[in-house]
Amino acid sequence: MDNHTQYLGFAGVDLAKKVMQIHFVTEDGEITDKSAKRAEFLDFFRNRGKCLIGMEACGSSQDWARKLEAMGHEVHLLPPKAVKPFVSGQKNDHNDAIRIYKAMFNGVRRVPVKSTEIRDLQTLRRIRSQVTKDKVKEINHVRGLLAEYGIVMGKSLNAFNKDISSALEILTERGDVSPLVAEELRTTVQAIKAKIERQKKLDQEIEQLARGCKNYENFLKTPGVGPFTAAMLCVLLCDPSIFANGRQFAAYIGLAPRSRGSG
Repeated sequence: MDNHTQYLGFAGVDLAKKVMQIHFVTEDGEITDKSAKRAEFLDFFRNRGKCLIGMEACGSSQDWARKLEAMGHEVHLLPPKAVKPFVSGQKNDHNDAIRIYKAMFNGVRRVPVKSTEIRDLQTLRRIRSQVTKDKVKEINHVRGLLAEYGIVMGKSLNAFNKDISSALEILTERGDVSPLVAEELRTTVQAIKAKIERQKKLDQEIEQLARGCKNYENFLKTPGVGPFTAAMLCVLLCDPSIFANGRQFAAYIGLAPRSRGSG
């Protein structure tokens, strides 16, 4: 933890959709437990001196963290799994705020607060990921349907783009296939092609946003790293200071060594 003398208050906050629970401790040790409605939440911290505020990382935490930091406070976002061991007593909003407060002072790894630029970049990447999943799902769906008519296609995207037109022509010319089936398959293929074009457009937009990130060009210099991977690293490493070393970052993205313990 940083030097505590720079803060005038410390808070553990349990976020929710409508009512937030705040466990606040002043520099003199005075404790306040308060429930605040969503519209009143920021008012509690407005016009206060610099506070250290802990919150669990969740869907709305990034937005709240940026707003609190704009007021001059410091926010530590904590992974929910890392906070769980600090639970004591019954699980309720009051105790959850206290456990977040305790976890903040016990060296729990932080989740970085993302800037608005990184937020937008991450949003585009998530949209692209969903578009890609839908595209692959629909391609496999069409391949499976065509196999029922004895038309077998390769598994790659290039094979699909190369063979789909001739496959639909073969289907249309056959006398034992309803024209309705051929028409519906053509409609499905048009939707797939639209997703392919949308993915290409998203790739361009992601690269455009990523170029505004300060470390993007440095990531591109890494062997084997292209524009899309560099954009992903801009999100994952938006605040490198939260990792003590490279091994921590490797574990964060799932590149941990295989366990060889006897257990």
